[in-house]
Amino acid sequence: MRKNNGYMIPKVKRKTADSYVCSGCGKTLSPRDAFFYVDSCNCAITDNSKPFCRECYRIKYGE
Repeated sequence: MRKNNGYMIPKVKRKTADSYVCSGCGKTLSPRDAFFYVDSCNCAITDNSKPFCRECYRIKYGE
């Protein structure tokens, strides 16, 4: 973890995989194209967040 503007954020997602499946539409994603929800206050939420493609992430969480 690294410090950024007074709060801790993870450097990288702890899951390692060659590919992910979008939780919204089921599209296969490369690790570079996968989006995960990051909660600066709760590392357990960040560690267990589901992968999304860009479009599904915007629908679920907004910009």
